[in-house]
Formats: sequence, structure tokens, C-alpha cells
Amino acid sequence: MNADIENQRRKAAIVRRIWLTVLVLGTLTLLAGPVSYLVSYQIEKSRLLEEAPRENREPVSVQPKIDPEPMYWMLGTGGGIMIVSAIALALIGGIILILRRSLRQHALSTLITVISVSLACGLLMAVFSIKQQTHNAFTSGATGFDAVLGARGSQLQLVLNSVFHLETSPGNIPYTSYLAIKRDGRVRTAIPYAVGDNYKGFRVVGTTEEFYTAYGYGDGKKLELEGEGRMFREDYAEAIVGSMAARKANLTRGSTFNTFHGLTYDEKAAHTTEFVVTGVLKPTGTPIDRVIWIPLEGYYRMAGHEPRVNGRIVEIKPGVPIPDQFKEVSAVMLKLRSPGAGASLNVEMNQQGTIRTLAWPIGKVMADLFFKI
Repeated sequence: MNADIENQRRKAAIVRRIWLTVLVLGTLTLLAGPVSYLVSYQIEKSRLLEEAPRENREPVSVQPKIDPEPMYWMLGTGGGIMIVSAIALALIGGIILILRRSLRQHALSTLITVISVSLACGLLMAVFSIKQQTHNAFTSGATGFDAVLGARGSQLQLVLNSVFHLETSPGNIPYTSYLAIKRDGRVRTAIPYAVGDNYKGFRVVGTTEEFYTAYGYGDGKKLELEGEGRMFREDYAEAIVGSMAARKANLTRGSTFNTFHGLTYDEKAAHTTEFVVTGVLKPTGTPIDRVIWIPLEGYYRMAGHEPRVNGRIVEIKPGVPIPDQFKEVSAVMLKLRSPGAGASLNVEMNQQGTIRTLAWPIGKVMADLFFKI
């Protein structure tokens, strides 16, 4: 008799645990509905803000359209499960009584369950948060530029290489292409980049003095140099260094260094030209913190970078200008005068042209990658 009663009690306890588990699952499903909807809303809002014309990028100017049906389904399913499980528990025995006895008799297992559910919820929210932050980091337009012009190829590779200083360069375009786009009435600012070297693994990029004033990040912030640092002079072997590159490579104002050919550090691939650090940039939290910037003219005159014609090296004499037809750039960062200018250049370069690629707008190129994965 006592054995039968004990078996019945065990069966009742098992049933109660099952319904308690169902109740917890219903609660999580109910909460997951609005959480997933809010996350999707914020991601879509970020994408729409990036695609919107720069002058219209106000939070109230875009209203993301997210299908609420999945949220309704999760709310209905979760609510239904909670109601059914609550009724079942009430029929089996008082919910409060069940909870109290369960907590008293199975304190350890209950504690482990609560911790497990909390960790699961925390992990879920952490994944959503990391995804959102990563999305924002790659699509927030922190460069202050609207488009990138480069060699024919992948827009994504062009953006990763010139904006985030990742990946390899898709190739070079003639220096005359840079001059032509700079004179184009649809372009407000054009900044050339020349890549291909590194120092202790940090990218070395050749550019012009205008880069220092044109680059913007965050909410209209501009670049600043630490202490008494100054921008490099275009006719000298000088450099300014991003904050992280300076810290990791142990470079300070007045330091000298030699660049190395390629994007990976190889002591055997050192160039003989020695550069002097004239300043260290203050931290920006953007990819330029990992870059060393040198004058474009210094990049061309560096030993090993001499221009070639039909496979022959063109002799470069000190103080004598290098003819434009002998020079190349890896990419051109562009600020456009209007969104219409971007659309027009996109048709001209990507649809009608076959030589160059225009990555525009930069945020959309990266957003497309996130939506694909």
C-alpha cells in the first residue's frame, strides 16, 4: 500500500515538473516575440538610415517596416502554452503549493534550472547585442566618405581593403583616373590611397595631406594629433601613425622606421627608404587606428616602388616631378555633392564602364553582406 502511494506521488511529481517546464518554455516564447521584433526593427532602422540621403538622416525620417506576424505568432503560442500549463498545474494541485514544495524538496535542482535558464537568456541577448554592434561597426559610415573608386572587381573587397584595411587590394587604377574624378562636378572631395606595404603587420597607406582634414568619424569628429605632432609634408619621407599602430609597434613622434613590402611582415622584404614619424593620431575607435600614413609622393619614390613601363623601371630623379602617366593609385575615397551624384556615377562606372568599380554607398555594400549571412 505504501509502495503504491509512493509511486503515485512520484508520478504526480514528474507530471508537475513536466508542466512547470512547459510553463517556463511558454514564458520564454512569450518574451522572445517582442525581443526579436525590437532587434529586427533596430537592424532595419540602421540600414535605412545608412541608405537615406545624408541630409535626411534623422531618426524620425525613417520608419522600418517589419512584418509583425512572427511576433504575434510567438505571443499567441507562448501565451497559449502558459495558460494551458497554468490550468494543468492548478488542476493537479495549487500552483503556489507545488512551487513551494518543489523549491523545498528540490532546492539544488531548482537553483541549477534557474541559473541555466538565466544563462540561456543572457547568451541569447548577448548574441543579438554582438550582432547589432558588429552590424553598426561595419555599416555606420564612420569614414565620412560616401563611395570608393577602384579597379574592376568586387565592391565588397574594395570596401574591406580601402575602408577597413582588411583583405588584399583588387588592383590599381591610373593616377589620371584619380585626377579625372577629382575634377568631376559631382564630387566634393577625392582622396587617393596607395597600398601594398606594412610595418610589423600594420598597413602602410600612401595618401595626400587633404586626408587629415577630410576624414571624419562619429558625429562629425575630425582627426587630431597628440601633443606637438604635425601632419606629414608631401615632399618628405615622413609619416603619421594611428594610435594602436603606434602603441603596438612602439612608434612615437621622432621615431624612424623602414616599411616592408607586402601585407604580412617579412624581415627580408624591407625597403631602404627611412621614414620619420611626425605625429601620432589620437584614438578614434575606427580602422585608421591600425594604419600608418605616408605621403603619396613618398610612396612612389620609395625604393622598390619605381614605376614601370613595358616591364622597365622608369628612372626617378630627386626633385624632378614624376609624370602622372607613370603613377597609379589603389583606391580613391569620395565625398559626393548629392545622392543623385552617387546614382549617376554608379551607372557610369558599374553599368556602362568596364575598367573601374564604384562601391556606393559604402554602408549598403556592408549591409548587403550582413543580410546574406
